[in-house]
Amino acid sequence: MSANKLRSTSTSWTKGAWNPKEDFCKGDGITGQGKIIDLRFHTLISKQDIIRYLALVIEIPEGQIQRQTRDKYGELVFPDFENPHSQKKLSYDQVLKLIGHNGKPVPDGDLLSSTELNILHPNKKGVFEFWGEMSDLKKETYQCGDEVRFYTLGNSMFLKSITKTSIGSFSHLDGGEVMNQMSKFSDAMQKDQKLPQDEMEGCNDDEWDD
Repeated sequence: MSANKLRSTSTSWTKGAWNPKEDFCKGDGITGQGKIIDLRFHTLISKQDIIRYLALVIEIPEGQIQRQTRDKYGELVFPDFENPHSQKKLSYDQVLKLIGHNGKPVPDGDLLSSTELNILHPNKKGVFEFWGEMSDLKKETYQCGDEVRFYTLGNSMFLKSITKTSIGSFSHLDGGEVMNQMSKFSDAMQKDQKLPQDEMEGCNDDEWDD
């Protein structure tokens, strides 16, 4: 979640059941790292459910995004972003094709307004938006300027996990919480897996704008 109150957007989904894991998350997935330059709450409203996401707009440096790789045991291999010859590296336009549709960086053009699309690739080179469910991200605090590493669910804009990667990302926390977050970061680096999350209640109504 963000340290400050965020603006909110929403999408009314009328094209049948909302099931992104089945409809939009095929393939091995991608992993990348970059800087959060914008974030907001986004609510997806379908006939069956209301899903609340944290939408993270991430600026990704050249060469810092690639296909996810697994070892012979099926475990994720830590990404080697420093190897310029890696066959797993993806160009921005390759990412656009993997996660988007009809030249837009979303699997369905109705998910975002033209205002949101205008600040994303290909309009803004190397800038992509990723969605994480609030139930998964609520324990963590995110803000603009945080440097992060992320893994997606399949080849999609939907997050499997996301981890802060810079000490500067913890500057808004007190000493004890910094050590706690650094410990989590270290564990994630070693195990290459999602940070543990505590059970949390749903978002308070006052966290959401009308």
